[in-house]
Formats: sequence, C-alpha cells, structure tokens
Amino acid sequence: MCVILGSPSCKVRILFYDVLIYYSLFQIPSGIFSLCKVLRKEALILFGNHFSSLKGGGSLSELSSLRVLDLHDNEFSSLPEEIGELQNLQVLNLASNKLKELPSSIGKLKVLQTLNVRDNKLKVLPETLCQLSRLRTLDVSGNHITALPKKLCNIRTLDTLIVTASDMKMPPADICNQGTETIMKYLCSECGIEYIPPSKVLLDQLDSPLDMETKWRKQSLRAMEEENLKDTLQHYQSLKVDDDNCF
Repeated sequence: MCVILGSPSCKVRILFYDVLIYYSLFQIPSGIFSLCKVLRKEALILFGNHFSSLKGGGSLSELSSLRVLDLHDNEFSSLPEEIGELQNLQVLNLASNKLKELPSSIGKLKVLQTLNVRDNKLKVLPETLCQLSRLRTLDVSGNHITALPKKLCNIRTLDTLIVTASDMKMPPADICNQGTETIMKYLCSECGIEYIPPSKVLLDQLDSPLDMETKWRKQSLRAMEEENLKDTLQHYQSLKVDDDNCF
C-alpha cells in the first residue's frame, strides 16, 4: 500500500512498511526527517535526485532510528558532521555523487555494516573510518584514492573491500589485485599485528550459551522485520510513479 504526494511535476512515493522513498526531485522535502521519526521508518531512500545538501530536511538527529540511508546518484559534494548522529545506521549508500571528502564523524556510526562511496571524487579516507568496528563491506572504487589508512586493519569484521587497484600505491596495485584478504593481511603486517579472518572474529562475538535462548527470541523477531524490509528494498529501484497519480 502506498500514498502518492506532491505536485504534477514530482515523483514521490511513501511505502507503508519500514521504508520511505523519494526520487526525481530537485530539493529535499521539507520536514522529511521528522516524518521518518513520526512514522518510525527504518530506511530512507533518496536515490536518483538532484540533491546537493541535506538542508531543509530537518535535524539529522531525528533519524537516530534509521537503519538504511540511500543517497546514491545525487550531487552531494560534502556531508554534514551531524551524519554521525545516526547511531543505528547499518547501511549507508553514497555512490555516484561528487563527494570530495567524508566527515570525520562517520567514525561514530558504530553499527554500520555497509558503506558504499563508489564513483565519487574522494582523494583520502578519514582515519576515523577505522573506528567502524562492525563494518563488513566497504566500496571506495571509482575515486582518486591512492592509499588506504593503515589502521583499516583494525576493522576485523571487514570481509569485502573494493578498490580501484590500478590507482593504488598503498597497498601496492599487485596486492590490491589479489582481493580483500591479501589487502588486510598487508595492512596488518604494516601495523605489526596478527591477521585474523573476519569469519573467526564474527564467531567469537557470539553470546555465551546462557544467553542463546534470549538471543534466539530477539533474532526471530528481527528476522521477521528484516524480511519485510528486504522485500521492500528489492523493489524500490524499479519503482515508477505516473505523473497522473500525483495530487
């Protein structure tokens, strides 16, 4: 079920699940962050617009419950430091923008698991990125990055790291061509620490047997929620709204 909002020249769709979707817009909708909070949305999809700023949407602190933020295919050249206030964010998609740098506050996104900054104008990555202790997927390809922070090896959960190998000097291109594990082993060697496979790290993070029943109950409830979210996200890329349906 959905509701169409806006003028005849807009294309806006709100899904009554966990996802709020806006696309083909030139300005970020006023008060959209408050709307997310009121409707308790877990995903805000703003792909394929012409946004260069998040101003006008409200206070980013109102998105503290958000789990997915998709800003890909816009015109952002920078992001506000307040992005670090999204404490429950697990997926951040910033691909295909004009980002020249990432805010240092990105290191505050402690539960972030996926960060996609593919096809931007980044030259360096902030050292605070290395504080994302639960990050599992990082795509920095298609930028102007020639070196990775050595302390990236501190992210022991990182099992997918995508770079443009031909541009890399640290680690060298031949190392980067061999994939994530080889890159992480190289960075660990540079920092003088032992490489531990992400699979082992994730296994070691499991709760003790005494907590397993409680954990199972929580996971069962979360699995139901995630299945609904997954089904919705699988369709959002192909959503199309006829102008005649706007009012």
